[in-house]
Amino acid sequence: MPAPPPETPESSRSVAPGPDGALAFTVDGRELGVPIGPVVEIVTHRGATPVPHARPAVEGIMALRGRIITVVDVRRGLGLPPRRPGSAAQVIVIESAGDHLGLVVDSVTRVVGQPGEVTVLNLDALLKEIS
Repeated sequence: MPAPPPETPESSRSVAPGPDGALAFTVDGRELGVPIGPVVEIVTHRGATPVPHARPAVEGIMALRGRIITVVDVRRGLGLPPRRPGSAAQVIVIESAGDHLGLVVDSVTRVVGQPGEVTVLNLDALLKEIS
């Protein structure tokens, strides 16, 4: 019998995917999503420089196309176990209030257009958790 899913924090409560749909991704075998509107690009995760005294979900910062972006580990933000060392990950780069933010996920899977197909992260709640 599989273990029950972990408690769902505010940042992963279901919200509408938005008029253009949502970008779906996996984290610890769970499919979640972010509204597709603020997505800038998806890049391979190559690590981040740690930031002293940052919130637990903040993995660090990384340079991307001449910008410094804050990198947030979605697993940490949801209280899930860390990725296995050496496992691949991707970074979903989103724009919020003129800044770029990177969300580290296991893999990006698809674009969805219908509400209810995936649990969409509440980006506002996520931003509050890391600020």
